Amino acid sequence: MKKLVLPALFTITFGFSQLHVSTNSYVYVKGEQLFVGDFGDANPDINLAGASATDYSLANNGYIFLRDEGMLFQTLSSNPPDNSGLGKISLYQEGTANNYNYNYWGSPVHAPGDPTGFRASQLFDPDVTGDTAPFPAVFTSGSDGTTGNGAGTVDLTIASRWIYTFEATSGYANWNPVGSTGLIKKGLGFTMKGTSGSGNAQRYDFRGVPNSGDIAITIAADQLTLAGNPYPSALDLKRFLVDNSSILDGTIYLWQQDRTVNSHSLIDYIGGYATYTPGNPADFSDDGIYTDATFLQADATGDSGTGTFVNNDGIVGTPRYAPVGQGFMVKGALSPSGPEAIFSNSQRAFIKETSADDGTINDNSIFNRTKGQVSLPKEEENRKIEVDNNIEVKAAVRSVLRFGVRILRESDNSALVKNIVLAFDNNYSTDAVDWGTDALDNSFLENNVYWPIEGDKYIIQSTNFVREKEIALGFQLATQTTFEVTLYEKENFDSTMPVYLLDKTTGVYHEITDKSASVLKTLEAGNHDERFVITFTNGNDIFQEEEEDDDEEIIVEAGDFEIFHSHFDKQVVLRNAAQQGITGIFMYDINGRLLFSDTREFTQNEITFSTAQLSSGVYIVNVETKDQKNITKKIAVSN
Repeated sequence: MKKLVLPALFTITFGFSQLHVSTNSYVYVKGEQLFVGDFGDANPDINLAGASATDYSLANNGYIFLRDEGMLFQTLSSNPPDNSGLGKISLYQEGTANNYNYNYWGSPVHAPGDPTGFRASQLFDPDVTGDTAPFPAVFTSGSDGTTGNGAGTVDLTIASRWIYTFEATSGYANWNPVGSTGLIKKGLGFTMKGTSGSGNAQRYDFRGVPNSGDIAITIAADQLTLAGNPYPSALDLKRFLVDNSSILDGTIYLWQQDRTVNSHSLIDYIGGYATYTPGNPADFSDDGIYTDATFLQADATGDSGTGTFVNNDGIVGTPRYAPVGQGFMVKGALSPSGPEAIFSNSQRAFIKETSADDGTINDNSIFNRTKGQVSLPKEEENRKIEVDNNIEVKAAVRSVLRFGVRILRESDNSALVKNIVLAFDNNYSTDAVDWGTDALDNSFLENNVYWPIEGDKYIIQSTNFVREKEIALGFQLATQTTFEVTLYEKENFDSTMPVYLLDKTTGVYHEITDKSASVLKTLEAGNHDERFVITFTNGNDIFQEEEEDDDEEIIVEAGDFEIFHSHFDKQVVLRNAAQQGITGIFMYDINGRLLFSDTREFTQNEITFSTAQLSSGVYIVNVETKDQKNITKKIAVSN
């Protein structure tokens, strides 16, 4: 038997393909990345010799074994033909050892001899005593599977009745049962429930021909598709979404489920979809924005037992990278430019689920992650490595406020906790709907809380920051409902900045700056989109102005700056006596709409801009300096 162990990343050329592995031979990759290049000829990148499409023995196949999160990468081009031969690769992924809970999967391999897709019958039970000789999984038509133990016997049994796909459609009735033998097209995801047994994870061995190149999945306008990472490597979800920005709505939905509920009955399920948006599509240092799924809570308090306003099966960090085997929902844009979204090799990345050194969890990788697991330090050197150029990328700075809203329905005293996110990004986001940062709410709760934007309901809103801005928080209630609003987490947000929930009906400002401060309210059934707003001033701590005659100047001093409006000249004047570097000047109306911006660098001691085109009223001027000062002042214009 020929064996080639590859300790690190490099390119191989062999025979009439870039990599050829003959029968009874294998390449073993442990914890590293194997890259196979393409010389642009008509030969396949990888040829794995094999005697039969249905024979998975090592003796009659050439194999690539990917172990300990070893990954396979191929050229950035999509040069045909596909990887060839009847030989196979083998790689592991773990699911949930609970036969009541769904995992959403995507296959990194396709069937030998059939490049169109994968069948669940290609799953194997790894043998821990010799991982090159697994046993095929067996399938039951019953409801419950049983776990494999790797003890040298065929003991991994999968319940085939829970294997479904969901393609370019909507509605629960449109799930498509495929079982163990039905074809799952490349790039599609599939559901499969876990198996019972000891431990908290079930290992599956995916075997088949490695997927590579451009892979298309069908989408439809405003409809969902269950997709899946189609490669034997991690997938950069941001690059996938940005590459398909004219096709998809810019959101990834990740299924989460309460693992303590042991029932196969649909009405007993407790779970939902977490939401990920990729952030500024022009900035790949921006990891995006994430919020947990909304879970129904079994107890009257709505507490998940963690002591914080998060769900008991939440994902750590911002899940930009989908590991091998991860499935997720995508949604077609309202007016997509085409019928297919495309996966490509340029979207692949060498991102592990655990750190190589101590096994802690990478908070940007998302397979079955729970809040109790330890996240990888953000300073880890190899946290994000792009396969195409090996450039390390840093997380973008964005201010984020995470709110936990506990909703109590008084008719039956049931409760749920909903997490919603408010983000601020002055480089990209606006008050309108922005692709990549704002995410529609898909919880469809009868008693619901959300950000109302342009007539729709959003679970994530990203906008630009102006201190006087009022950001509407909406409620749509089928019954009289009590809710409690808590600000439970801040990211990159000024700790001294107060945060208020303003009830515009009563005029009362409720400060929720700290996690210990909550607001409890009871509302009648109906729509309440205009009553409540989040704001950062209570009306008394804004700015003091001197009321003068129209021909006089209103001056507000701000350190070395004087910012005032000259009614006579109809212009705003910025006096910069110390000639500090100014990197941005912005002007907003009282509702926070941007009216004027200039991001050139200024150092002169006086800067002016006209207000002749403005109507009389109160406006806000924001000045950003080179030394990162941010000065916001209110002015009165009388034209």
